[in-house]
Amino acid sequence: MLAQRVREATSLPVEIGMRYGEPSFVQARELLNDVCDEILVISAYPHYAESTYESTVERLKHVFRGTRTLITPPYFQDPAFIAAHGELLNEHLRPDVDHLVFSFHGVPELHIRRADQSRRHCLQNGDCCEREHPTQATCYRFQCLRTAKLLRNRISIPTSVAFQSRLGPAKWLQPYTIDEVRRLAKNGVRNLAIACPSFISDNVETLYEIGHEIREVFLHTGGKRLDVVPCLNESDAWVRLVVSWARNDNEKHVILNEI
Repeated sequence: MLAQRVREATSLPVEIGMRYGEPSFVQARELLNDVCDEILVISAYPHYAESTYESTVERLKHVFRGTRTLITPPYFQDPAFIAAHGELLNEHLRPDVDHLVFSFHGVPELHIRRADQSRRHCLQNGDCCEREHPTQATCYRFQCLRTAKLLRNRISIPTSVAFQSRLGPAKWLQPYTIDEVRRLAKNGVRNLAIACPSFISDNVETLYEIGHEIREVFLHTGGKRLDVVPCLNESDAWVRLVVSWARNDNEKHVILNEI
């Protein structure tokens, strides 16, 4: 697993902590308390979102108070992160794939608007993410589109962006992945691939939602084959990047707590 490989490469104590599961941040702190006077958190979220990265930051500040704690900032356009995903695409995209969808975890549009402190830019028109603006530092949609653009430059097949895992009646970021795969199948795409760059590790949303539910929709709408590109998981390029963050005193790391 990733933690073990990083532990072996750095000789540092490495533990896993989850915001919404177990082992929890509290459990991780208990294991690190006696052996660390400074903790670096490698965020599992490449993109900023209120419900993921920001929520994690606030929880970490509370759990690790009294200990110098840092966290990696969103790394959605980090060249090494993009290169690691590029390696996955080159390895897993079959030659006969007609189209690649970058499917990102969805969030409610309300979250995007709430992160825009100017209240005058995000989602005001269709090209808001194409115009430079300070709010892009906390705009999940912009950051997803930037990741997709950087990855698209590394391949030579048509691509599109969609958002999955919508819950409830509220309006979420669009297009929805389920609608996008239907559209592509109806437009003649037979061999489709989907990559999920907002996830570091494969999980129920990649393995079941995309690998089963979305695949069934695509096949029943006329598609022939749907391939799911694996997440970074414990790929060599991802391990190297995490190790580099752990070894280097990176000035980009965000300080959460001081002693």
